[in-house]
Amino acid sequence: MQNVVKKIRQKIERVLAHGLWSACCQTLCYICYWLLPEGLSKDYWFYKSTYWRHFGRNPSFKNPQTFSEKMQWIKLYDRNPSHTLKADKYSVREYVKNTIGEQYLIKLLGVYDCAKDIDFDALPDRFVLKGVHGCQFNIICPDKKLLDSEKTVKRLNGWLKRNFYYSKREWVYKNIPPRIVCEEFLESNTEWGLLDYKIFCFNGKPTFIQVYYHGEQGEMRNLYDIQWKRLPFTISPLPPNPHDAPAPSCLDEMLRLASSLAQDICFVRVDFYYHNEKIFFGEMTFYPGGGMKKFNPVEYDYEYGKLLKLPFELETET
Repeated sequence: MQNVVKKIRQKIERVLAHGLWSACCQTLCYICYWLLPEGLSKDYWFYKSTYWRHFGRNPSFKNPQTFSEKMQWIKLYDRNPSHTLKADKYSVREYVKNTIGEQYLIKLLGVYDCAKDIDFDALPDRFVLKGVHGCQFNIICPDKKLLDSEKTVKRLNGWLKRNFYYSKREWVYKNIPPRIVCEEFLESNTEWGLLDYKIFCFNGKPTFIQVYYHGEQGEMRNLYDIQWKRLPFTISPLPPNPHDAPAPSCLDEMLRLASSLAQDICFVRVDFYYHNEKIFFGEMTFYPGGGMKKFNPVEYDYEYGKLLKLPFELETET
C-alpha cells in the first residue's frame, strides 16, 4: 500500500504542470486505476489517465469522435482473439501465407524460446532479431563481427521476461507467447535507408500511408493519401522529411495486399517494405502509438475520426 501511495503522490506532482483542472482529473483516473483489480475496468481508467496526460481532455467511450478517442474504444472493446495471432510477429506469418502468399514473407532464419539457444556462429553476417510479443523489440545487425553476442543475449532475455501488455495495457499483446525470431537482413536501397510503408486501414480499406525514413539525419516520416499526395498534417513525435520519396511502382499492389490482410478488422496498420523490386510484409499493428499521438493540426484527428467507423456506428448506418 505504501508503494501505491508513493506512486500516486509522484503522479500528482508530474501532472500539476498541465494545469489544476487537468491535473485533478488525471489524478482521479490514476487513483481509480491503481485501486482496481486486474480487468477491463483497470484498463479503462488507465486509458483515461493516459489520454488526459497526452491531450488534456477527457476521452469519450460512449460517443468517441476523434481518431485518438476511437483508438481507445478499440483497445477496450475490440478484443477478437484472432487479433492476438496477427499481432504476434511469428504467428502472423501463417496468416500472411494463407491470405496473400508466402512470397511476401521475409526469410525466417530461426525462432527461439530462449536467447541462449541462438547459435550466432551459424547465422549469416547480417540479420535481424525481433521479439514477437511487443513493440520496439528489434536488433538490426548489419555486421556480425561488430555484435557483442553476450550483451545481445542479455538484452533478448530481458525482452523474453516482459509481458508487453503491462507497459501500456494494450490487450492484443497480453497472451502472445514470448519468443525471438531471426529474419534475413534487407539491404537499404535508398538514400533514406530502407523505407517502411505503413498503411492505415479503416474498416478493411487503406486510408492513408505513413512512410518511415531511417537515414543519417535520423528518423522522419511523411504522410500520403492512397494516390500518393502529401497530406497537410503530421502525427507526433517524428518530424516530416522535407523531401518526398517517389511513390513505389508497386503502390497499387501494396494497397491491395493491405486490404486483404485487413479484411473484417475495424482498424489495423499493415506494414510493408519494398526491396529489390519485391514487396515484403513487415507486421500488423493494432494500436499505433497506443492511439496517443497528436495530429497537427488537431482538426485532422476529428476528420479521420469521422472516417473510422466503430462496429456500433456501422450497425446504425445499416
